[in-house]
Amino acid sequence: MTSITPISAADFSTYDGGNNNYQAMKGVASSTDGSIIYVSMNNVSDIGVVRSTDSGTTWSIVYPSSASFTSIACSSDGNIVYAANLGNGLFKSTDAGNTWNQVTFLPDSTLPGGLANPESPTGGVFPGYDLFNIDQIACDSTGNKLIMTTNAAASIYRSTDGGSTWSFLYAIPGYITNPNGPTYISSNADGTILYAALNNTSAKNIIVSKDSGATWTSINMLGLSGPFATLGTNSYGDFVFGVDSNSSLNIFYPTHADKSLLVPSAGNTLVALASYNNGNNIIISQNNYQTITGGVVVRYSIVNKYSPGQPPGPSSITCFKDDSKILCFKEGNEVYVKVQDIRNGDLVKTLKDGYVSVNMIGKRDIYHNVSNEMIKDRLYKCSQSEYPEVFEDLIITGTHSILVDSFTSEEQREKTIKVNGKIYVTDNKYRLPACVDSRASVYETSGDYTVYHLALENDDYFMNYGIYANGLLVETCSKRYLKELSNMVLIE
Repeated sequence: MTSITPISAADFSTYDGGNNNYQAMKGVASSTDGSIIYVSMNNVSDIGVVRSTDSGTTWSIVYPSSASFTSIACSSDGNIVYAANLGNGLFKSTDAGNTWNQVTFLPDSTLPGGLANPESPTGGVFPGYDLFNIDQIACDSTGNKLIMTTNAAASIYRSTDGGSTWSFLYAIPGYITNPNGPTYISSNADGTILYAALNNTSAKNIIVSKDSGATWTSINMLGLSGPFATLGTNSYGDFVFGVDSNSSLNIFYPTHADKSLLVPSAGNTLVALASYNNGNNIIISQNNYQTITGGVVVRYSIVNKYSPGQPPGPSSITCFKDDSKILCFKEGNEVYVKVQDIRNGDLVKTLKDGYVSVNMIGKRDIYHNVSNEMIKDRLYKCSQSEYPEVFEDLIITGTHSILVDSFTSEEQREKTIKVNGKIYVTDNKYRLPACVDSRASVYETSGDYTVYHLALENDDYFMNYGIYANGLLVETCSKRYLKELSNMVLIE
């Protein structure tokens, strides 16, 4: 089971407008490490945006205003901040909230797929409704890629240049003139996986896009219906938080068709939240924590049931795509066997230790998004044109290492250290992550895939081997990695 445990609470009643007006706390944003926290306030006299730089121990007003701040978002380091000021537009700070400027919108003539913007009388581009009526805002880790909705809640818009230009992204189905509530939105760290909680009369569910907003589908709500009062996701976008109308915190795991639930104690109402530290911790604004009855900001620790103690997501996965062929020994012959058909006890040929039996094999589902960026959260293709020893294209994750005699340059070595943390050696060969190897290319087809990895018998719990996949010398994982770190389902 997922555990949701409070870490600490900060009394926020000084800033909530008096009379325990905790519902004035409309938005929370946080740096990756949780040290910098922003809270946006709604119609509180001279208190617009409040900041903490010590994980909530002390607070200060950084944007004094009596306006309605409905949402706030920040970059992973907390330096770039966006505050949606309903009726007055979008405001941005590039120095951690010390100074602010109103974002000036420039026209954008791009409409994906020829769709009409339902918020524009002429079907034109954003802002067809009113650019001052921005209601919800979310951004990626850099603070440059944003998504937003207006208080019409009919459309989602996207910017890739820090808010200067916007494109109409998605028309929310079932839109009516007066929706029940705003459309809440959230983005993963690289801006490719987006979530939206729909709260109009004909749709009260959560939708997801895995391709930067080009296409959207509903997640499995497991019988639950909105509306949702707030929304958040972790840095990989592989699970999503939502506070429902009963003030319960739901954590949906879309790839597992599962969820966890935090039901607050009597009289405790959850308002807005932000996730940080790869989603293993969250910050919630609420009205009651232990003896505090006014506005309070509470930090919670989340232990994800599918990756206990580890940051979840594809970047922590070192795996083979299904149908990769591993050189094994069967019935007196060396044969290549599809990775999904290998089982415990099968013999795999290693570089230096002969045939070694499989101790564990695991699998999990991931989503691969095609991008020109050579980052680790991708599938990569090793083809014969670049690797002469390969007899068939090998598809592996970005952190899966090819074993090489040496690095081709100091730059390649430095990039390897950046991905792996340091230089590792397996069977006297250097581990070169696929995302660093210029010979590898991003796999060209986006979609959901099942990936596999195997650990071989070894007296050392932390050791791995060099093996052959589609003819290429690559690494296995250690028993420790597969059992404790990989977030994979073990196959019997």
